[in-house]
Amino acid sequence: MEDYKKAVEYYALKRINDLLHNEGNEHALIIFENIFKNAKKHIRIAARDLSNKQVANTCGYINAMKIFLEKKDAKLDILLVKFNKDVTEIQENNFFRFLFETDAYKNNNVRIKDSNGKCFSLKNEEVHFCTADSHMYRIEDDVIKRSARCNFGDESGTKNLEDKFDNAFGSIDKTVDLKEYFLKRA
Repeated sequence: MEDYKKAVEYYALKRINDLLHNEGNEHALIIFENIFKNAKKHIRIAARDLSNKQVANTCGYINAMKIFLEKKDAKLDILLVKFNKDVTEIQENNFFRFLFETDAYKNNNVRIKDSNGKCFSLKNEEVHFCTADSHMYRIEDDVIKRSARCNFGDESGTKNLEDKFDNAFGSIDKTVDLKEYFLKRA
């Protein structure tokens, strides 16, 4: 796993246009950490609900996102299939509580929308993806095994995903206001 981590760090830092395959929680976390740490401007995440404790609600995921959100012009857009209110009960390493407490969220640089059950699909299967800065992406085409492909230097592939995301995001009105869930607990 250490060799995989080093290779991913190198590809991310150098923005290498090469397809990497990954599967499982550990690989997913390594990819996300590197996308977040290397992004400078805009991250887009399309996911079911970001309620899992194996990836999204871990120290590594949150700390890498913190690095990104502390950047001056950082912008984060999240499109959920459905916001899971149970995620607010996670006591330790709560990704949404972390977002709620950031200056980026308070300054409206973090936007979260709920698509009310609609999802992106490929060959009639639900897919999740994350893009950053118009050149890197991770697309998960098996959401059960967390099997995905990613690239840190593919501008055309990333643009295609970002266009699909932006079209969907712009068409959805239902915003997730984290104040409703965390203000009384802050």
